[in-house]
Amino acid sequence: MNMTKKERISQLPNNAVMTTKELKQRGFTSQDLTRAKKEGLLVNCGHGVWARHVPLCLHGALKAFQKESQSCHIGGRTILYLLLGAPEPERIQLFDHRETREYPNILKVSLRVQAIPCRIFSDEYFLDECCGIIERDGLYWSTPARALLESIYMIRNLDDCRIIIRAMERLEEMDMDDLSSVMESCHSERVKRWFFYLASKVSRDWTWACTQDVVVQRALSNSTYSLQTPGTYVPDFRITVPEELEREFPRYAPFENPCM
Repeated sequence: MNMTKKERISQLPNNAVMTTKELKQRGFTSQDLTRAKKEGLLVNCGHGVWARHVPLCLHGALKAFQKESQSCHIGGRTILYLLLGAPEPERIQLFDHRETREYPNILKVSLRVQAIPCRIFSDEYFLDECCGIIERDGLYWSTPARALLESIYMIRNLDDCRIIIRAMERLEEMDMDDLSSVMESCHSERVKRWFFYLASKVSRDWTWACTQDVVVQRALSNSTYSLQTPGTYVPDFRITVPEELEREFPRYAPFENPCM
């Protein structure tokens, strides 16, 4: 590599994280990048992500990897914690249709990143074509509607249910078009049924309004699902839930005589 290119790499910000494509657009060849790696000017983080500096900025790594892979986005519990007013989530949940072993090392070793293979949506592979995903601050995020379904997919215990209900309570409004699109894309009937059950515990107009949509009617079939056995069977939603959940969160009044 000639001195001019070395100087140009050295002039990149110390915390710069870029993709192979971006570096090639700046005039660097594959051979230049290989030499820069050998000379310690750049760090190859894997999967088309290059860093100017280590320790690598996690935000920069996420941004570059999302741009290069078009496969993962920040969602689930991370979004719910932001809705609940957390200034910065303790852990970042990355939802992806691929295997987590394909992530760059910086993301795999970070204790703040939890990679979750999630295949409950019939989305295209490119983030720009997925429903319920938006771009903000250079990163791809789930909308509240998609994040709620992702979090329900991850439900394991009563505390998980509590967090989801409280996040729903913080949502004064819901983008009903977005919710309908996400529901139509979600092919997990269990997740959709649990969404409507948990929404019945929330005293917001949008939770009742969403049950009047035809998408909701299609989501509720004759199947029965359970979170905990033994538990309390809820016939309106045909699910079995922990008894504590029914006692702790009464049903929002409009849901007392559901027409589902």
